[in-house]
Amino acid sequence: MIPRLNGSDPAHPDLCVRCGRTARCFIGSVMNTDWICLPCRDDEGEAPGFAAAAQAEQDAVKAGNFNFPGVGFTSADRVFLSERLKKRP
Repeated sequence: MIPRLNGSDPAHPDLCVRCGRTARCFIGSVMNTDWICLPCRDDEGEAPGFAAAAQAEQDAVKAGNFNFPGVGFTSADRVFLSERLKKRP
């Protein structure tokens, strides 16, 4: 599979799947398989479960799993990211 250079939603390739805003650049989430905009990635990097998710991804890659789907979001991550999104202009 070829990585997408845009959002994960083929119907709206210029929209971030996490915040719904238009973006020109996307990056893969560490938490799951979403392609997200850079502001969402910045927020994700400060989420409570980010360090554990990043370590799990790193461990998977070291073990040869280059298609690791991520660990998902904890309830604390969901609350944190929701609050961060509300504070954006």
